[in-house]
Amino acid sequence: MTGYATPVIASINGTKQYVIFAGQAVLGISASKGKTIWRSTWKTKYDVNAATPIVFDNFVFITSNYGRGCALIKVKGTKASIVWEKKDIQSHFSTPVLFEDHIYCTSDPGQLVCMEAKTGKVVWKHKGFQKGGLIGIDGCLIVQDGGNGSVALVELTTTGYNE
Repeated sequence: MTGYATPVIASINGTKQYVIFAGQAVLGISASKGKTIWRSTWKTKYDVNAATPIVFDNFVFITSNYGRGCALIKVKGTKASIVWEKKDIQSHFSTPVLFEDHIYCTSDPGQLVCMEAKTGKVVWKHKGFQKGGLIGIDGCLIVQDGGNGSVALVELTTTGYNE
């Protein structure tokens, strides 16, 4: 069950739980009983799932690299099902940012991506951010290029890349 991602405390379907992105699955663990509530298999090469899951409403967004991609999982009670799965975001270890129903993340092959959270539709992509980290603050992203260390301040918007 080991994994690299930071566990997330969440309330899904009104139940407090810890969302764990382990080596071969993402799962919800009951905060009160310590037992698995739900589980969704997610295998990657080398069992590397390092980006922290994003939890909103009764959904969990996950992303991994090594050609695996990303997915939106819907949790209903003890069942977890994949709503959609794509390769448009393949984060090696950077945790995505959720802002106004859109996910922003650096992704292989070296780009920053804006995607609709519930549909997986890519809104825009911008090259130049190799495995760089990012954080959202005050309506902006601070994004680092993992290749050369340069940093950009990018508007959190769906209208396109605006540095």
